[in-house]
Amino acid sequence: MPLVKESYFPTADCWPLLLQAVRTWAAQQQPSPVADWSALWLVLPSHAHIHLFQRLLRQALGPIIPPRCFTLETLAEDIGAATAPAPISEDARLLTVYTVLRAQPLLQKMMGAQSQEDAASTTQTNLWRIARQLLSLCDELSLYLPATANPLLQPAQLEHFLQQHFGPRATLLTLESRLLLTVWQALHDQRSPVAVQLARLVGVTQQLANWQCQALWVMALEPLPPVLAAWLSLVSEQHAVRLWLPAPAAAAPSAEPWSTLLSLAWPEWYQGEWSTPGSSAVEPALVRAQAFATRMTQPAFPPLPWQIVACQSLEEEALTATRYICAMQERWLAETEPVPRQLLVVAQDVVVARRTQALLTRKGLVIRDETGWKLSTTAAATILMRWLEALTQEAPWTTVLDFLKSPFMGLLGADERAELIQQADACWRQTQTRQGWQALSAALSTHTGLPLHAQTAFKMLADTAAKHPTRATLSAHLQALFAALECLGVTANWLRDAAGLQLWQALQKVYWDEEIGYSQAQPTREDLPLSVAEFRAWLDHFLETHPFIPPQPQPLMSDATLPATIDITFVSLAGARLRPCDALVILGGGATVLQAGNQELFFFGEQVRRELGLPTRALRQASVDSALCALFASQRPLCCTWRAQERGEPLALAAPLARLDLFCRLVAAAPPTAGQVTGEGALLPPLVRAYVPELLSQVSTPRMGAAIPMQAALLPQQVSAQAWEKLVACPYRYWAQSVWRLAERADIAPLASPRDYGAQVHQILEQAHQQAAQSGRVDAPALAKLIPKVAATLFNEWAKHFADAFIWAHRFGQWLPYFLDWWSAAYTTGWRWQASEQQAERHLDLGNGQTLRLYGRLDRIDANPVAKEWRVLDYKTQRGERLREKAAQPGEDVQLLFYGLLLAQKLAAEGAEARLWAAYLPASLPSKKPTAAQITPPPVTARTGAAHNPTQSETTAGLRLYAYSTAEEDPATEFAALLAAEEKRLATVWTQLQAGAALPAHGIPAVCEYCEVSGLCRRRDWSAP
Repeated sequence: MPLVKESYFPTADCWPLLLQAVRTWAAQQQPSPVADWSALWLVLPSHAHIHLFQRLLRQALGPIIPPRCFTLETLAEDIGAATAPAPISEDARLLTVYTVLRAQPLLQKMMGAQSQEDAASTTQTNLWRIARQLLSLCDELSLYLPATANPLLQPAQLEHFLQQHFGPRATLLTLESRLLLTVWQALHDQRSPVAVQLARLVGVTQQLANWQCQALWVMALEPLPPVLAAWLSLVSEQHAVRLWLPAPAAAAPSAEPWSTLLSLAWPEWYQGEWSTPGSSAVEPALVRAQAFATRMTQPAFPPLPWQIVACQSLEEEALTATRYICAMQERWLAETEPVPRQLLVVAQDVVVARRTQALLTRKGLVIRDETGWKLSTTAAATILMRWLEALTQEAPWTTVLDFLKSPFMGLLGADERAELIQQADACWRQTQTRQGWQALSAALSTHTGLPLHAQTAFKMLADTAAKHPTRATLSAHLQALFAALECLGVTANWLRDAAGLQLWQALQKVYWDEEIGYSQAQPTREDLPLSVAEFRAWLDHFLETHPFIPPQPQPLMSDATLPATIDITFVSLAGARLRPCDALVILGGGATVLQAGNQELFFFGEQVRRELGLPTRALRQASVDSALCALFASQRPLCCTWRAQERGEPLALAAPLARLDLFCRLVAAAPPTAGQVTGEGALLPPLVRAYVPELLSQVSTPRMGAAIPMQAALLPQQVSAQAWEKLVACPYRYWAQSVWRLAERADIAPLASPRDYGAQVHQILEQAHQQAAQSGRVDAPALAKLIPKVAATLFNEWAKHFADAFIWAHRFGQWLPYFLDWWSAAYTTGWRWQASEQQAERHLDLGNGQTLRLYGRLDRIDANPVAKEWRVLDYKTQRGERLREKAAQPGEDVQLLFYGLLLAQKLAAEGAEARLWAAYLPASLPSKKPTAAQITPPPVTARTGAAHNPTQSETTAGLRLYAYSTAEEDPATEFAALLAAEEKRLATVWTQLQAGAALPAHGIPAVCEYCEVSGLCRRRDWSAP
């Protein structure tokens, strides 16, 4: 019998056509008392399509014995499983290929490894991916062999087949193509997955008569590979076979005007020339648009069922989708007779999809997710990776803490584990213990605040880690991993969690794999065992390639109190094909999202695919574009989100959507005919719309910059210089850090930070000045003797904690001559050191019967008895250019003003009458190295009470002071005016806070860049660059 080919328009409206064909087939059969249609076998693309078609049959035909429905995979497994051996597991094949690749130094060289360390890193991170890619390409080769290839090709015939097929152009094949063919020849045997499936399908051909199958219909979403097409031709020799393939429509499939609009905007898709959009058979878009506008008889175009919303951030995309879904729900529930509804959300952008799910869940909506998550994104997988990270990186203390914090860690109870985490964190920070099981355990054993049972539990954790083999087979690694998880109580908690259960079952399946167990129990290669790092890399790849299917919620049809069921389902773009629905949401309409990504790594690229006849990226992109066009052609309400920019860079709209938008603009710009409405958007409303932030109130989520009202009971009655600086820079940051005291605890870093170096400089200078004061003279020669000694002692202590201590010591040594020269010049002009690291406070009258305590620590206080001036200096490790910018913005930079208020109170308490000012002293190298003449101190001269230039006359040594002054000759006069204004502002702001003034998040980008609480206000997600 000939193979009959049918076509269908690839939208959800094709199912009535298939249903009518089934009815016609049943009418041609001999009548029977029972409507038995089981002699018709249908092969549908997926299980979702099977359930859909069976539901349509029940609704249309009532009680019948329906046709038997399969997918291609279930047909081979259910009917032809007895005719072929079980296939080799994917994990066993992957391990075999990886073992071969690991032994190839040439491959490591091609991947850019320059040393043995690089080669080891490359092996751990990339070889598993390359092995998986090779397997995928080999399976594709098995499917895309020419139609003359026998599906039961024996291994002995492979060499002859390769020479026969590739012989004429074998000399033109690249080295990569030959390598792939060689690997394919080695892996293609009777137990390879594709060969087993084809053998089973051939077995199905032999079993069809025994199962009383009269007709076999196959419905495909894409043209079949040559081998499967050859199999269908083989089946058609004995049975009636009908193949349903997607095909373009000769005309618009609907009389609706927007259906005609689509057929003119995408003529290549409707005419079957999608791969050649530049075909000469297609008229220019401008001609088609003008013709369409001329044929319109309505005064205005009906509202478009689609909308594309141009968003500026991820948050706007998620809010747009949530708002649209909520609006559709309200519309459906407001109907006179609500009916069950289906809304599909195409999750092209996974991150936006997760955020949208969170917003919908917050609103109480029940959703179903068919996209599946990667196991690597689950909390169950996190504890697994933290354990292996601790094994491979000598137990970093942060990794061990993350492991202990996991809810799946069952070694201790919740309260005992929380106590262990708190005490271990404090202990390791205090003792500066960074890594190593023995070092961490030893530090805890001497910690007095930790109970004995918690110390015993941690020792058990360290002993369990020591039992894991450093190099073993995959089965041995898994066995040791299972034993460790069982001992630590992780397994029991996994089995009570959906993701943990799926992860446990997946790992157990690999462990009990006969091919892996046999080959690993008796290895034939010396290099077959895996190191712990390789095992971790394998597990990383395993978690990335295995999906987690979340448990689906129970259907709401049984709830009689609901007038109708609204089913919100998240699907992939491929999963949305031929799925009927009442509305659609596409998350991610950008060109970077809706593109067929390059799946190949390194040297297996498009050239290899073209040479071997495999589908290229152009064909894959055509498939993606076709699926997208089918969603628009379904004539259902549709909302597509598009992120128009990212980090200030514009992002393009997907090519089909951009062409549709251009066509709509051309139609709208066409000259109106008689009777048509004129004006912008009157003939055709715009397709792409801008995001409307005013409608955010429809979604219950906080807006950007949401102000937090200050509660008077929580307002502190004291403020430090740092807290006042935070309040001025960003009130929200002050509220989070100073009121609620939310702050991240500093990590134990192996390297010192600039903040650590600044504290070290403060301590060195304080001790040296104190020792010099005890000797009776704090001048440059005295400090030149004391500072190096103090610095050597403190930096030697630093070396016990920081690996780069001597680098910072060298930097301090380079800066010290500049500091001594600066102080020598200041000393000769009459300045004398008075105090260092001085605690000071001041009680500010707020004018309402209350006071505000100002407190802080003054880095350095100097006095000039001759000029009757005082100054407070603040050491800064920042560059001079940055300090110049800070000093040029009094009011924005308030630190020096705050210190000035504290110094003024101290002087008033001591009865000293003198002018004062404040400045920054850079503890960093000058931008320009001074000349020898500049370094030489000026001669000592008598100091008079005349006005002087304190910020310029002391720069001969290369350092200068940066004060809030535009008049360098007299900084004290201007500083006094600034102090009065700052004192008034402090009182005013604090009075407003006591009255409940709001604290918005309005920091500038420079403030938000290093803000510890940016995850709370989420300003970066709300504001567009």
